Amino acid sequence: MRLDVCVGGSGGQGVLLFSTAIIHAAVQEGKRAMCLPSYGAEARGGEVSSFVIFSDSPILSPFAENVDYLVFFNSGSFVKFREHIKPGVTLLYDAAEGPREPLPEGSRLIAVPLAELVRELDRRCQNMAMLGVFVALAGILDFAQLAASFRQAYKGKGEAFLDLNLKAIQAGRAWAMAERLGTSQAAPAGAEASR
Repeated sequence: MRLDVCVGGSGGQGVLLFSTAIIHAAVQEGKRAMCLPSYGAEARGGEVSSFVIFSDSPILSPFAENVDYLVFFNSGSFVKFREHIKPGVTLLYDAAEGPREPLPEGSRLIAVPLAELVRELDRRCQNMAMLGVFVALAGILDFAQLAASFRQAYKGKGEAFLDLNLKAIQAGRAWAMAERLGTSQAAPAGAEASR
């Protein structure tokens, strides 16, 4: 098993927290995992991306040629990583930041209503709602272990931070489970995803 993931967004959208949280959880479960982050000099507003790899066998390179999942937090990421959008790829993206041009047939587009999922929490934890969606759909991590490893990795940030972000992860998971059961629909490539 090997799963290659590309995550993209702007500084301040939590791309790196998203990536490190799933890497930490994977390692805690005994999986092989690697993360290659990339970010500009600006802490906020600049482009931020990360390639994350999960594998049963040794990972010899952090570079991913053919990704299985693309996770986008802004529309600019569609342009930057367009070469990775190929048939068979699953794209998770903020429903408010969808693609502005047709994408290749065979791509699975899933517009995630991030603002709605965290409406009663905090808009700053939209990345954790997306993490919940990704982990539920990819089926690569145990949710109890994810929560435990998140608490362990970020315990220094305080109980309020932990509780808020874990609630956001759970909100994303619940939405994704509904997606899997057919109560929400993924948009086919070339079609406008439901908001």
